[in-house]
Amino acid sequence: MILHIISASPFHSDAFQRCCELATAADGILLIEDATLALGNVQRFLTGLPTQQLFVLEPDRLARGLPLPTTPAVNAVDYDGFVALTARFTKTLSWF
Repeated sequence: MILHIISASPFHSDAFQRCCELATAADGILLIEDATLALGNVQRFLTGLPTQQLFVLEPDRLARGLPLPTTPAVNAVDYDGFVALTARFTKTLSWF
């Protein structure tokens, strides 16, 4: 089980796409920094993800003024939740 941490904007980097090609159903995806911009286009970026374990760093989402979508299920986490996710998954992989 891998926690994929994506920080790059999906509009300016292919990191999001490359992550989704590698992630499995057992993995989790955490959107931080500019990767949270994917929340602005749910149809394009969040439909058909390889995992149901999608997380967003709440302070980064709020800093960009983005709503928390209800579909697909996106779980907002704070910094303590971020740390808990890194402990929950056996490995982490950062995408820039």
